[in-house]
Order: sequence, then structure tokens, then C-alpha cells
Amino acid sequence: RMTMEPYVQKLLKKFDCLQAEALTTPNSPEGNLYADGQEDKAFKFSGCVGALQWLATVCRPDIAHSTNVLARASSKTTTKSMAKCARKVLRYLKGTAAQGIGYSPQQEAEFQDKYEKMGQHADNAEQVNPETAKAPVHTFTDASFGVVYKTMRSISGVVVYLHGTPIAWKSKVQTVFASSTTESEWIALAEGVELEASVVGLMDFLMGKQTGHAKGPLWCDNRGAVVCGRKGPEGTEEIPKRTRHVALRFAKVLPEYKRLWFCPTNDQLADGLTKSTNPTALRNLLSLYCDSGKPVGEVEKEGSQEMDYRSYYVAMD
Repeated sequence: RMTMEPYVQKLLKKFDCLQAEALTTPNSPEGNLYADGQEDKAFKFSGCVGALQWLATVCRPDIAHSTNVLARASSKTTTKSMAKCARKVLRYLKGTAAQGIGYSPQQEAEFQDKYEKMGQHADNAEQVNPETAKAPVHTFTDASFGVVYKTMRSISGVVVYLHGTPIAWKSKVQTVFASSTTESEWIALAEGVELEASVVGLMDFLMGKQTGHAKGPLWCDNRGAVVCGRKGPEGTEEIPKRTRHVALRFAKVLPEYKRLWFCPTNDQLADGLTKSTNPTALRNLLSLYCDSGKPVGEVEKEGSQEMDYRSYYVAMD
């Protein structure tokens, strides 16, 4: 398993949060970052955001969304309100410092069992090939419609799981405007197809052979997007002609119609990449179990196979 607990402790010390009360989510209303307020010259906002981005990239996808929200305001003069928003992320990390990404056969078996059973869901029964869920790569995509402050753009969240463990993820503002929740989900699905292709391409390179069979379901929790996408390449009449940029992304999803599966929002593992308000969604993004079967926070360090990434830690002085 990979955690960056020593790095988190460094962050908490550097930004004076060691004694602060832990939070269950890192969420702050984005508007708070842009509110007029007293300047805070002491808090190094850009440095904090950069440190959080490194952490989110290595093994903490649960803070990717909240960190990106902070990053969008990093060019502004730091105010006390901005510092408070950044400290909320740090206070969340204080309560989850030992969490990270892990793999175990037990975890993989539980993941496979749960999502193979999803083939019996009313929206999937007789619509999907159950064998698809046995593939090692599962891609989850989600979108939050029109939530970005002032610009009203949507946010895409994508996470790719390999054998039940998250290995690639992203949370980003969509580059085109979506006029409905379904359109925003199409855009997120297209980005999921792209990220999945990169993962499978890397697997091909490392294994020295084609692993096209590795591609499993594309998971989406929007029925409109799933129903339209399942019409396949012949379903071009569903493409909104007046929004060409959205149409191009929808066209990218149509060839993958046989792998398009519906999942309820509670089981959508990319949900925590589009919002930071739900502690369960954030927790679901991480692999919480190691070979011992204990939650990450309860695993004893002595004798565990925790990997030492200290040599890669960014200097905090």
C-alpha cells in the first residue's frame, strides 16, 4: 500500500494545523475564495496548493477536487478567507493522514463480486454482457453540472480501477459548456475513454503484448447518457447538432456502447472527484484495506509491507 503520512504531517506542521480539529470533508463553497476580505500575508497559499497537488497526484484522489478548486484561485492575492479554505483541506487530511491506496486479494474479490452483481440491476439486465465485468480494468465517470463559480461550467471526474485498486484519476473543469446534465455526462464519459486508453496502452507496453481484453465496463450513473450511448454508432440522431464540441465527445463514446453500464450514484466511485461534500464518496475513492484485512488506519506499521516513499517527498523548507 502507498500512503504519504509523513508528508501530511509535514504539511500540517508547516501551515500550523497540527492542533486544529479534524474535519470529515475538505469542502468549502468556491465563492469564499473570491470574496473580498482582509489580506493574509503570512499564509503561503500557492505553496500550500502546490503541496496538496503533489499529494493528490501520488495517492490521494479524495482531495483532487478540493485542491483543484483552490488552484483556480491561486493567482489572486491571498485573503484570510482563502487561507481558511486551504486549511479546511489540511484539517481533513489530519483525520485521514494514514489513508492511501492499497491492494489485496480480498479487496479485489470484494470489488469484482460487487460490480459483477450490478449486471442484475434493472438498467443493466439483458442490456450488457456479464462477462465484461470480469475484466481487470473498470472506468468510472461522473459529472457535476454547471457548478463552477461564475463560469457555470461543469466538472468531470474519472477514475480507472485495475483489479479493484484506483491507478489513474482526474478531476477537471470541462472545456466546453454543457446545456444539460446528460451532455455533461457525455463529456465525462469521453474523457474516461481517453484516460482508459492511456492506462491500457501502458499495460500493453509493460507486458509486451496487446491487452484489449482488459477493458471492462464504463460506469455511468446518468440514465439519459447510458440509454443514448447504448444505441451505438447507429445512434447518431441523438447527437446534438448545434453543439459540435459536445457532439464530438458523444461520438467518441458511441463505439464503446457494449461496455456502457449503469450504476447507482451511491456506487459511482468517481462521485468524490466532482464534489467534496460527501465523506462516503471520498472514502470510497480510496482502497481502505490491506492484506491484513484491517482498515488502513488500523494496520500496524511494524511488519507491514508499506512502501517507503520518503525519498520522493518534496522538501518543505
